[in-house]
Formats: sequence, C-alpha cells, structure tokens
Amino acid sequence: MTALREPARARPLPEVSVRSGDPDEARELGTRVYHSHRVTVLGDASRFAMTLDAASLGPLTVGWLSYDTEVRLESSHDGHYQVNVPTAGTLVATRSGQEAVAGPGTAHVHVPDRPAVFAGWAIPAPVLALRITQPALEHEMEELLDRPLRHGIDLDLGMTSPRAAARSGWRWSGRWPPTSRTKIPWSASRWWPHPSPTA
Repeated sequence: MTALREPARARPLPEVSVRSGDPDEARELGTRVYHSHRVTVLGDASRFAMTLDAASLGPLTVGWLSYDTEVRLESSHDGHYQVNVPTAGTLVATRSGQEAVAGPGTAHVHVPDRPAVFAGWAIPAPVLALRITQPALEHEMEELLDRPLRHGIDLDLGMTSPRAAARSGWRWSGRWPPTSRTKIPWSASRWWPHPSPTA
C-alpha cells in the first residue's frame, strides 16, 4: 500500500503514454493525469505493471488504463466526475454505502469529493477512463435543463449506457480503439444520465 501525496507537487500531464512496473511511480503518474489516489496490489506483485494512454481535451480527460495484476484504487475524485468502463472482466466499486459491479457495456460513475474504492484487473484489460471537471458537467446539465442547478449532481455509482464504448464502438470519433491523439468533440453530456427534476 502506498501513501497518498498532494497532487500539487507535480504539474498535470496534458498527454501521456507510459508503462511502469513500479507501484509508487504508477500512482504518481496516475495522480498527475487523473486524481490523487492510493494503489494496493491484490494480485501477484511480481507481475505489477500499469499502462496508461491519456490526453486532456479542455474539461475532459480521456484515456485507457490497465494493470497487469489485480489492484485496488482509492480516491475521492477531487473536483471531477469520472466514468470508468471496463473492456473485459469486472470492476467492483463502493461509494457512500453503494456497491456496483461493472463489466463491458456498463460503467461506474464517480462524483466529486466522495471517497470511493474500486478493484479489478484480475483479467488484465484496458478500462476506458473519462474525467470531466465539475463546472463543465454542471454547466452542460444547466443547458439541458434550461435553468440553474439547485445543488450538485448526485449520480448512481452504477450505469448502463447504450453508448458504452466497450460494447458499441467509439461513437464520438468513429475510431476504435481511440488513442491519446483521437479528436473528441465536446459532447460529453450524452454519456451522462439526465438529472432528476429536483437537480
């Protein structure tokens, strides 16, 4: 288990394509691209390696994240919403008393500033990881509702999406698989369930 570090110690990485066999280095790189987090190796530690291909495109960070052995990640997703879509196997996540299992065609949705834990990669395979800034997503929701939000958006941990990239292909760009240089138009709202009328 590695300790959390302050994300402000290193600059964010706008684009990265990296593979690391060191858990501390992998955690530091993941922090610079996504969120401050803790990594615990659950599987064979001698096989540990993280592969990350990601790019930041305005308020959206999109990338492929994979580990060569089973791990558990803990994070509070500071100031961002995040969607994780497995391409194979399953991810098991918990947040605020909820538990959800995601596999191909389903996803986990993490909301800002709430501690969450997820584990997976017993089958090494990429997870599509989408991170959206809280102001950007909430602005999109206000546009959809045509009024200001009364409070933050509370989304269920588990989500089934007909547009899940792992099942239906990369509909935003028409390319499969996407790479860190894939051009993605800003239309992230199609990924998100509509908020309730009380939002």
